[in-house]
Amino acid sequence: MGIQAAMDKRRGCQQKGKYGKYKFTYIPEWDVYICPEHKYLEYVTTDRNGYKEYKCKGDR
Repeated sequence: MGIQAAMDKRRGCQQKGKYGKYKFTYIPEWDVYICPEHKYLEYVTTDRNGYKEYKCKGDR
């Protein structure tokens, strides 16, 4: 079971079953987020619109 974050810059989380960005903690020294389930989401890529994508290691 993967963790999904809905981190829309303008509207926030509007979908059921997903966490809003306010539930995540960013650790700049490691460039990771910690989710509400205390798992680390690591940087994976940046899409063509400039949005960074973070995932748990097990979800790749």
